[in-house]
Amino acid sequence: MKRIFIAVSLTFMLASISIPALSETLNVLIKGVDDGVKTNKQQDYNEAVMNAKLQAIERAGVAIHSITQVVNFQTKFDMVESKAKAILLPGFQIMDMGYQTDGSYQVVLSGKVAVGKGKPQKSPKSLLNMATREKIKGNRHYSEQRYEEGKAHYQKALQLYNTILKSFPGSDEALQIERESMIENLEPKTLAEIVRDGRFIAPGDGTVLDTKTGLMWAAKDNGRGINWHDAKRYCENYRGGGYTDWRMPALDELEDLYDRSRSYHHKQSSFSVHLTELIQLTDCCPWASETDGSKAAHFNFVIGERIWHYESHSPYNPALPVRAGN
Repeated sequence: MKRIFIAVSLTFMLASISIPALSETLNVLIKGVDDGVKTNKQQDYNEAVMNAKLQAIERAGVAIHSITQVVNFQTKFDMVESKAKAILLPGFQIMDMGYQTDGSYQVVLSGKVAVGKGKPQKSPKSLLNMATREKIKGNRHYSEQRYEEGKAHYQKALQLYNTILKSFPGSDEALQIERESMIENLEPKTLAEIVRDGRFIAPGDGTVLDTKTGLMWAAKDNGRGINWHDAKRYCENYRGGGYTDWRMPALDELEDLYDRSRSYHHKQSSFSVHLTELIQLTDCCPWASETDGSKAAHFNFVIGERIWHYESHSPYNPALPVRAGN
């Protein structure tokens, strides 16, 4: 038995690049063994499992006949999982029998093998890779302000995630989708409508792009008045839209949002603020980044004025994150 990083000859050539649609299942109970040359327990166990899987595929009537060179054991494993005409369904069990008196390592595999017929379908690994590529395209289009195109790619990625969950429940890829909340994180972007208000665009991901300045704003503040230091921390830790470079805005940037011709009355406040309704303020005066000694600046969206107050002040001062929109 060759060690894991040495090239190995494997006597099979998987005739199809993708897994066929599954139409028949067979129960299997198979003993898998390595070749009896002891290296280390983990590798010997892995080779015994691979042997059992190959037998399971052969048991399902899939011919293993040509020779393929593989570089390491993981490659062999991936090939069996992603390219065979039969697939070992999730939920199979491996009983570890350990080393035997003849020096071989043995396992017993118990489970179901699905035999493919008809039109091929992609493996879960291929589907997840396709979904990742669609999501990357969506992110690029969003960054270029091509929101409708980005949304279309996000919808394709979402469809692929759901296909994996439906067709391959219990697979590593399905578990990864659930563990990383991939659908929950992506779905809002595919469902939200893109809203425009003059120079402002809200693509539905919790951000608002100002096409005049190129700045991207959070679609809402933190929800209450806080002191300057907490506001700065909130802005820098904000992750709206999946971005990580949010910061506290400067006074000039806040003042540029002020528009006397626009106003709305937030249900939590007792006064009207003057800016686009796509950016929701729960109070009048978000903090700015400028400081002077123990005082810090904020901008009053009721009266349109710059104001300085102690950094510890908080009753009317929420945090409104901003970032460069490119």
